Amino acid sequence: MPNIVNAAPFFGVDIDLHNVAVDVRVNDIPVYFDEKMGQLTVEVPAPDKIIDGSNTLSISTAFPKDSANVSSPYQEGAYASATLFRQDSEGTKQKLSSAIIKFDPEGIKFVETENHLNNKKLTPDLMISKDGKVLLSESVEIKSPFPRWAWQDGKNIENTQENYDSLIEAYRDIHSAMESKDVEKLFQLYSQRAIETAAAYSLDDEKEGHEKISTGKDMMNDTLSLYRFRTDLEGMRLDIFGNGRLARIVNKLNHQPIIFTEPKARLLHFHKLSFYLNNKNKWVIIR
Repeated sequence: MPNIVNAAPFFGVDIDLHNVAVDVRVNDIPVYFDEKMGQLTVEVPAPDKIIDGSNTLSISTAFPKDSANVSSPYQEGAYASATLFRQDSEGTKQKLSSAIIKFDPEGIKFVETENHLNNKKLTPDLMISKDGKVLLSESVEIKSPFPRWAWQDGKNIENTQENYDSLIEAYRDIHSAMESKDVEKLFQLYSQRAIETAAAYSLDDEKEGHEKISTGKDMMNDTLSLYRFRTDLEGMRLDIFGNGRLARIVNKLNHQPIIFTEPKARLLHFHKLSFYLNNKNKWVIIR
C-alpha cells in the first residue's frame, strides 16, 4: 500500500458544462474533450499534468468568427467553467485557478479568469483562432511535489510527414504486442508511463503504475477482441500538444488507431495514448 502520510497532494480539474462543446487542458495537455454540446459536472484527475512553476489551465470552445453575420450556436444560459485544484490527504480542496465563459443567442455574455492564490479576478482579452475557437486561460505558480516529467526534456515535435509516419509505426508496435499477447514487450513499451503514473498517484513502484493504467488487461480479456490496426479513420492526423512536447495520432473525434471491440455489447474501446520524442529520436509512451 502507498504511504499515505508522505503521499503527494492530488491535483484535478472540476468541470461544469451546460450546452457547450469544450477542450479543457492543463499546460496544453488535454484533460477533457467533448465535441458535442452536452451537460455535465465532473472532477477529472490531473496530477500527471502538473509541472514545477507556471501551470496554465485553459478552456477552448467553438464560436463563430464573425458574430455580426453568424448567429450564435448557443442557447440562453450556456456556459463552461473549469477550476484547477489541489487536494490534501484529508480531502480538503484548495482552488488554484479557474476560467468561466457564458453565452447567449447574441454571443459571448460573460468571461472571467481567476488566480485564486493571488485573489485576482480578471476579464481577459479573448483569443479567437482562425477556425473560430475561443481560448480562455489562466496561469498559476505551483511548487510541484512530483519529479520532472520525461516529456519536459523531450525534443520539440514538428508537424512533418516523417514524424507522422514514425509515430504510426510506434502505434503499430503496440498493436503487434497486443495481437501476439506479448505481455513482456507491452510492459516494456509502457514502462515510462507506468513509472510516472506511480509518481503522480503516490504509488510504490512501476508495478503499481502498471496496475493503475491496466497494462495488458484488454488483450487478456476474453470478452474483447483487438480490431485490425486502423490508420484509415477519417481525418487521421498528427496532433501536437503539451506546448510542442507531446504528440498522438487522432481523427476529428480524437479516436486513435488501436481499438478493441466488445461484440456482445456492441461497444468500441479506443486506447488513448500520448508520446514524447526522446533525444534518440524514439517515440516513448508517456501518458
